[in-house]
Amino acid sequence: MVEHPRVVRIKALLEARAWYDLRRELADQHPADLAELIGFFADEEEAVLFRLLGRRKGEVFAYLSADQQRRILRNTEPEQLARMIGQMTPDDRTRILGELPPPVAHALLGRLPPSEMKNSLVLLGYPENTAGRYMTPDYVTLRPEMTAGEASPTSAASAAGRKR
Repeated sequence: MVEHPRVVRIKALLEARAWYDLRRELADQHPADLAELIGFFADEEEAVLFRLLGRRKGEVFAYLSADQQRRILRNTEPEQLARMIGQMTPDDRTRILGELPPPVAHALLGRLPPSEMKNSLVLLGYPENTAGRYMTPDYVTLRPEMTAGEASPTSAASAAGRKR
């Protein structure tokens, strides 16, 4: 099987332990693309790549397969796991917390900032497998009389204010 050139390049950087170049290679990619890319690597390489994501771990984690997520959860230190959970969007965080054993989920909730903890607890209060459990508490309010030209900057400003 022929490997994708990006996978070959990243494997070479991993073997050379070229961490700076590797971080730069990963920096400009969309989280979904990174999650797919990580899937081409063995467990040890996957763990290294995931650690190199820095603040983007939470975003990328949401796109990983369930098996990859379980592997990473098992092999991640509690402090690092808490930071990663804190970087996720509220709906992604709720999904992950709902899958964890209750003592682990409670410990992670306790490490979140108060406003994020409140959002998570509200969403976790909805029954499993319902829309309420997975909705995002982030929304944009638009007036009915607004034109598309007026609504676009309003929604863009709202999204920019919520970026993590």
